[in-house]
Amino acid sequence: MIALLPVVLAFQISSAPVQVAGLVAVLQQTYPADPASAIPTAQQLAAMDDEIAQGAFDDWIQKRVAPDFAPLMNARAKSESADAFLRAMAEPSTNGLTADATAGLRMWADAQTTSDVQRLRLLAATEFPGPASLGARYQLLLADLLERRPEGDLAAAGRALRDRILASLLDCERRSCQETKGRVEYWAAYAFSRRAAASTRMAADATPAERRQLLGSAFVDDGNAAAQTNLFGRRSESEWAQERAALGSRREYISAHIADLEDLARRQDAKGNGAGAALTRERANHWRDVLAELRKP
Repeated sequence: MIALLPVVLAFQISSAPVQVAGLVAVLQQTYPADPASAIPTAQQLAAMDDEIAQGAFDDWIQKRVAPDFAPLMNARAKSESADAFLRAMAEPSTNGLTADATAGLRMWADAQTTSDVQRLRLLAATEFPGPASLGARYQLLLADLLERRPEGDLAAAGRALRDRILASLLDCERRSCQETKGRVEYWAAYAFSRRAAASTRMAADATPAERRQLLGSAFVDDGNAAAQTNLFGRRSESEWAQERAALGSRREYISAHIADLEDLARRQDAKGNGAGAALTRERANHWRDVLAELRKP
């Protein structure tokens, strides 16, 4: 019996990846046709006391299920079957993985299907359990949605939510938190860019003094978005490509800042400030060089 033990253990260890692969294959086959039919297999995979299995479950949720809901829900996500799947993922499990990994996704699905103003306010205050939920991704989408609402207080709540998430992301960068670096940097670039766009829109109806302040803030935010691009753009695309797809946004946020700098240089020229315009164009050329470097294969 003692001699056989290592053999038995070796078989148990080597069989785990095979079982995981089999369960993932079942999910890949059942979910597209009928999300609800994938519930038992998804729960079985998530409940396995194995890091490979739990990583596979999280990966499947983010790569196969999330694209149905973000940036916007497709026809499958709007089905009763998909709703049943998400409700099942919210049920308590032995390790909490199904609820944690789908928390942000479920919040975003809820936000897209409710017209209840109070419900949207509550969703804006949602806190997420940890990195597995990718909460910041869905909170940034929620901020965009709230900002488009006609209710002034909801639009303001959306901008406040974005500011709060952005502050958290920058703190995460300073502390080297658990999140993937490229992911955090892409989120921050997106948040800066969306805040710049919001400031530019509000400037159209502002007083001259407020307009100058808002456009100045937009210029700074576009510059910060470019700086974040210079960070995530130097990492493997695998760290941030899913975020780009989920947010439905750009590969880079440098071009907008170059356009800002070119516009500033033209205005400086018009005011007779040739020296200032020359320096501004140097900055624009620097960012062109950065962008060209990032685009190299």
